[in-house]
Amino acid sequence: MKKRSKYTYTIICDKNKVEKLIQEYLKANEFKLIIKNKESYYKAGDASFGYVGFKYVFNDKELEIYAWMFSIFGGEYPFINKAPLAYNPYADSMLKLLKDIEKINQGGDNIEWK
Repeated sequence: MKKRSKYTYTIICDKNKVEKLIQEYLKANEFKLIIKNKESYYKAGDASFGYVGFKYVFNDKELEIYAWMFSIFGGEYPFINKAPLAYNPYADSMLKLLKDIEKINQGGDNIEWK
């Protein structure tokens, strides 16, 4: 069973600004596109810290973001809400991304991910 954190935004700004920000985040954190079992998502990490998954979908003016961690036993568990973050190097960057999406959506300046 898939257990993923889900974040939903109603996009009121230019969708391309949000798309650019997400793509910069994925590149900066070395996420790779994975296509498995007819699903496309992004994956990053290593054997030391574990692996994380990220997926986003635009549906008209709505943006859905899914984030999760992979269990060493092959399952998934929520990324932010319940995952132990002390060892997770992606947690801070993920939280920053979510805040930056909110900022752009509320009319903030263009934000570049670095």
